[in-house]
Amino acid sequence: MQRALITLAFASLFSTAIHAQPCLANWDYYLPVILDNAAGQALSDFQMRVDLPLAPLISAGKLRPDAADLRVVDSLCQPLPFYIDSTLAASSNTLWIRIPGIGAGKQYKFRIYYGRPQAQNSAASGDDTFIFFDDFEAPAVDPDKWEAIGAYATWQQSGGEMTYASDYNSTTGARFKFVRSRAFFKGPHLFDFGITQSTNANFGFGSNRDTLNRYLLRYQSGASDTMDLPAVLTDSTSNGYATVTDWPNLAVIRDQPQDLSVLVQVNAADHLLIERIGNRTTGQQVTVPFEFNYFEQDSFSFVISSFSVSFEVSLRYLKVRKPVTFPTVRILAEGFQGTPSSVPDPRTALLRVFPNPTRGLLDLRPEFRVLQWQLRDLQGRSLLSLPGSESRIDLSPLPSGLYLLEAQVPDGEPVRLLIQRS
Repeated sequence: MQRALITLAFASLFSTAIHAQPCLANWDYYLPVILDNAAGQALSDFQMRVDLPLAPLISAGKLRPDAADLRVVDSLCQPLPFYIDSTLAASSNTLWIRIPGIGAGKQYKFRIYYGRPQAQNSAASGDDTFIFFDDFEAPAVDPDKWEAIGAYATWQQSGGEMTYASDYNSTTGARFKFVRSRAFFKGPHLFDFGITQSTNANFGFGSNRDTLNRYLLRYQSGASDTMDLPAVLTDSTSNGYATVTDWPNLAVIRDQPQDLSVLVQVNAADHLLIERIGNRTTGQQVTVPFEFNYFEQDSFSFVISSFSVSFEVSLRYLKVRKPVTFPTVRILAEGFQGTPSSVPDPRTALLRVFPNPTRGLLDLRPEFRVLQWQLRDLQGRSLLSLPGSESRIDLSPLPSGLYLLEAQVPDGEPVRLLIQRS
């Protein structure tokens, strides 16, 4: 009898969400997503940000704790490259998805699938998603991605960081040596990276025409944590550099991890142009462009540089992507295409919550005793708490989106269900 109730409940709850032609038939759940580019220009081959906290799905037993069963596919069930931008224990997560294109005023539809415990190998790939990517999780520096120019005292990779220091000291005459990416870029590209740097260990960009021609963004000497010296260096092996000037006055705390973003390109004059630079750790951003016109170049590499043995610079990650105005994201109601026996928590079917999606009023008809109702956002924050005797919740004051309904029960874990406020 209970099995029949479960089957009937799922049939009524998910009948409108089941796709006529199932994609990834062995996966139980999916979230349909619509990108709406009504107000935007045509975009091609770009990295799209979708904020989707994964902890509620893991807590509900729908997603593996390591998210190895997460998949993203287009409307034809073709896989889309994606990357999960934070730890699964975080209060929120960002999925970066590589979208082949979307026309001006058009929509693009895809699905995010999950709910296959047997999936062992994650499909997430930073290399496939971004123009250039390194999270430095490998046991050693990837020689296909990075090369050292000049001798060094430290160049290693461990604990999710690549650390570099020049070999210069008081008895040697060569300083400001560096590591550069083997990939070269023309842009415009956004460079998102996590860095820990010091007075004379910094980042910058190198020229493709002459290995030793490069620009570094450095600090003024003294106690200030303001990065305001664009240095033009042209000779790594004899310490020479052309000039420095004042820009951009960006606060970047020395010797502490910071998350920076730089929008940079080679302009029509073959000069390096930094359009803006920001510190995502502090929220500060400098939007006054700066053009380096000391030498010409067709493309540029990403550089980290060190003055001496005592000055180290460390990178935690580097992601290079296209700068675009993101289309509007709409995440629709969760779909189900599994069988009742594959549902991690069969009690969910007996919650009897409807309609879902809802425009506001949500009727509660659980077939078990509920002590208390909790409504949470996908960051886990409590929005509403009601006694278990309540039979209706009004979601109309809340914006459209996904919410997590929890039913506290006398014994065991809460019963959880995703609710769509349409």
